[in-house]
Amino acid sequence: MKLQLLRHATVFLQYAGIHFLLDPCLDPKGSQPAIPSRKGVRKRNNPLQDLPLSDEALAERFESLDFILLTHLHKDHFSGLSRFPELSEKTILAPEYAVPKLRSQGFQDVLPLKEGCRYRKVTIRPLPLRHGNWLQRAFLGKSHGFYLTARDEPPLLLTGDAIWDQSLQNALDDYAPQVILANAGAASLPFGGAITLDSQGIREILERSQAQVVAVHFDS
Repeated sequence: MKLQLLRHATVFLQYAGIHFLLDPCLDPKGSQPAIPSRKGVRKRNNPLQDLPLSDEALAERFESLDFILLTHLHKDHFSGLSRFPELSEKTILAPEYAVPKLRSQGFQDVLPLKEGCRYRKVTIRPLPLRHGNWLQRAFLGKSHGFYLTARDEPPLLLTGDAIWDQSLQNALDDYAPQVILANAGAASLPFGGAITLDSQGIREILERSQAQVVAVHFDS
């Protein structure tokens, strides 16, 4: 397994020889409006950082992709794909609820992630984790985590945008991943608590799991 963070939650993942692009936010720096939070509205627009590779280098990397893997459709996780024609031919793997919206936006090669589906050598199980409390989820909509397994690879859990609660604890207990890609940063709305893992949530994972934890989603 190889992981390379590009920005925020956008990650190149090589797993069992399959090349995934996770939650691609590919818009240029500052091209999206700032998001209100408990700290108020920032003066700087999102994304806050440039992508670490040139457009030419990214386009070359995208040529070798097998799948785009989406946890949900918020703009900080899925935007800017039209800048790279190479991505128009790639298969998108997404939660079932997101497939109609993606197809209505013109993405036709979209496969719904169902329980225990196998994509080439990799089995992916969707995990209905929680993107905030019930009131925040009514505003934000759904987000999923995923559990990936393949021969000769460590089991991998992707939290997606999730908080620490019983659903994430159950996923750790049920699947015992060896590697966890954790969306952290304690993102927030103007109301309620964190909508992604905060420092206490990361500590809970470390205390309850023997997995190696890779934290991403740090406000970029």
